[in-house]
Amino acid sequence: SRLRTEAHQDLVPRFNERFLLSLGDCNTCLVMDDLMNVLPISSHIRKIKPIETDETDAAPAEQALSPELRELQLSLRDTEPVGSLVELTRTVDQAKAVLEFMDALSQGSSRCTVALTAARGRGKSAALGLGLAAAVALGMSNMYVSSPTPENLGTLFEFIVKGLNALGFQAHVHYQVHHSTDPDHSGAIERISIHRTHRQTIQYIEPHRSELIGQHADLVVVDEAAAIPLPYVRKMLGNHILFLASTINGYEGTGRSLSLKLIKELRQQSHAAQAEN
Repeated sequence: SRLRTEAHQDLVPRFNERFLLSLGDCNTCLVMDDLMNVLPISSHIRKIKPIETDETDAAPAEQALSPELRELQLSLRDTEPVGSLVELTRTVDQAKAVLEFMDALSQGSSRCTVALTAARGRGKSAALGLGLAAAVALGMSNMYVSSPTPENLGTLFEFIVKGLNALGFQAHVHYQVHHSTDPDHSGAIERISIHRTHRQTIQYIEPHRSELIGQHADLVVVDEAAAIPLPYVRKMLGNHILFLASTINGYEGTGRSLSLKLIKELRQQSHAAQAEN
């Protein structure tokens, strides 16, 4: 109401329209709709030409990999399912994390915890996604993933799908991706249903609803554990395999750092058990 005057009583929302029109003079801006169609809001769009690609375009990505990682990938190439999954990693640490997840899944223990901590941008979520793809390949049926919000799991679910595709699963034939219908979640993925050999499910669950996991979970994965209150993380411990991942910086001096202390506590217990054996 404070924007209305005697001469202008009606307010017309034109911000989006004017914003898009203002981009018409920007030669480095390309505007697309939800279906990835280019919107002709400026004349320079007509000058854009498609670029032909060939197999040599993948060469720089190959060259960017460290010799140690390439050696590891080559040594595992004939070992499935881990070979195909490690092939998708981009750092040695990421590959080693996938191998740790694979080792925990292969041990057959129903109560095992693997904690992964690193700085931001080191590929933790991608490694978790590949670990879940490995769990699917090994036949686990009931898998749950948790994070402060489902939007935080975009990378994790992306690499689950990449891992499944690398292992020969076909979308809509062997698995279905389900998006949230909750408007607050912006259409984020909340479940993947797999049905190639038997019914398998990867389901998102909110941290405060961990009681829904029940007694039949094979694997529970928690991404950004330090962003979840400690009592919720503790409730996710149980008679199942648990993967925890978290950023180690940015939570110092906050209540969220208690979850990092839990990870430290679990590691100390593991070292003590190994010493006794």
